[in-house]
Amino acid sequence: MESRAPRVLVMLPNAIGDIVVSLPMLKAISGAGWLCDVVIDEAAAGLSRLYAPWVNRELSLPVKRWRRTSILSDLRKRLAVTALVRRNRYEALICMSGVGSLSAWLAVAAGIPIRVTEKRRESAPLKRIARRFVFPHQIDFGKECNNKRTTHVATQYLDLLEPLGIKMSPEETAMLLHGRHRRISVGDKGVQRVVIAPEASEIGRSLPLQEVIDIVNGLREATVGLEISMVGLPGGVANMAARDLGLSACIGLPLDGLVDEIARSHAVIAVDSGPGHIAAACGVPLVSIFGPGNPVTFCPLGDASSIVLLSKHLPCQPCLRNGCNGSGRAECLEGLPIMVIIDAVLQFLRKDKDGAHA
Repeated sequence: MESRAPRVLVMLPNAIGDIVVSLPMLKAISGAGWLCDVVIDEAAAGLSRLYAPWVNRELSLPVKRWRRTSILSDLRKRLAVTALVRRNRYEALICMSGVGSLSAWLAVAAGIPIRVTEKRRESAPLKRIARRFVFPHQIDFGKECNNKRTTHVATQYLDLLEPLGIKMSPEETAMLLHGRHRRISVGDKGVQRVVIAPEASEIGRSLPLQEVIDIVNGLREATVGLEISMVGLPGGVANMAARDLGLSACIGLPLDGLVDEIARSHAVIAVDSGPGHIAAACGVPLVSIFGPGNPVTFCPLGDASSIVLLSKHLPCQPCLRNGCNGSGRAECLEGLPIMVIIDAVLQFLRKDKDGAHA
């Protein structure tokens, strides 16, 4: 009788960037011969095209809004999910987004034998004891946890695989250029397109409006026939810049639409946010602008020759705060070297044209 492949259920993080930098881990699981299913918040399900090569099944659930309904409705959902997980007979569960009520429920009620998560230094003793009971395998990163990391998050995600007997380095699980994958087509060669993603979900992590205007005007002066579009949130700086400059804008796109918009562009300019990580994963050349965030721990993963990291390198960077002194504005995102950004984009576009004519 043919033995079946072992199965692992991975509870993915909620943030877009965290999900994208977990791709090397998903690739490592698949490469080691495990069948990998993932639990993802329904709002982030549009990223499934990025991890489709390595994931067997996606369980899209209302993770963030789980308790917005009645306790009875909540219990019914949990029982239905638990029954599904029990039928699949998983050998392992990896929780990447903190131990919430859903992950703890599944770990115990579904009878998954290998249960792994990152060790957190909780202040409450009872919480530490409960966490140890639910997740016997807790990978201790010491001081390398939460906002104190000095190692890239993707490397730590790979360390979560040790209890499964999977040991791989980031080099062994180098990111695939998803632009070569048949489900994502990168760039329409007819018209060159640049997408600007100037916003992050956290306050104080977005480019000021004037910086965006200066970048767009610089690109317009440097090249003719370039299509520039904005992606962002309703009422944000992308929306305001598009209105003031007469640009097309994709505001409030669902994630699958955002992936499409980025994947068919020829270059992306983005702050430290989800769209930048999507661009790198899709193989789209990227100028990634870091302000309060740390590029050592969270730089986008992809072809290094197609990623330019930009920072003002102020003494206070990275502070990991949402703006200077609680002001909601970050000095490290003001007065950027605009011509450096424009020159990097132009080099990407010239390289693309040369490749098209070769």
